[in-house]
Amino acid sequence: MANEILDIFDSNYNHIGTADRNSVHEQGLWHQTFHCWIVQPNGKILFQLRGKDKSSSPNKLDISAAGHLEVGETPFDGVREVEEEVGLVVKFDDLVNLGIKKSFSERIDKNYINKEFCHTYLYKSNMEVSEYIMQKDEVAGLFEADIKDCFKLFAKEVDSIVLNGFDVDRNNISKNVSINNFVDHGSTYFIKILIMVERLLEGKKYLAI
Repeated sequence: MANEILDIFDSNYNHIGTADRNSVHEQGLWHQTFHCWIVQPNGKILFQLRGKDKSSSPNKLDISAAGHLEVGETPFDGVREVEEEVGLVVKFDDLVNLGIKKSFSERIDKNYINKEFCHTYLYKSNMEVSEYIMQKDEVAGLFEADIKDCFKLFAKEVDSIVLNGFDVDRNNISKNVSINNFVDHGSTYFIKILIMVERLLEGKKYLAI
């Protein structure tokens, strides 16, 4: 992966300059990312299985499609991540804006500090999981999960749930997964997303992360 140049910010989201991606994570500089959660009208949400060669959280379940915003980009440019990673062409105006989530995580063993302003969106799609075209060097699989099952998992009411989907070679797979199989965004983040998904499917307004 190329060492992209990213805009960097102070903790109050004031733009303070630019830096390459490696420096951003080594020094813990605030930067922007784009998160898009794909929601199905049948009450299911899609999770991406990250590729085994990813520099962070390989083989972990994650946001349907996500990525860094490079220098000069806005969330409008972030829709490219959806097409690149899962082959779904979306219009920015069709996304449901949940706002910006401020995220912090650290891996001492990897000298990796991640400070993100995450522009977070929902998108309703009628596509079957089998129809998505995954980016082979980034995505290892795509799985659908029942929202009610996810609530129970992230609220720690159950130890595991079953996800159904396809790997990048289009093999049909069922996976029994626990919280440890997901990227650690914090269980409260997942619960907030699920609440917003539920409200969206119920036709309610005023959604926010």
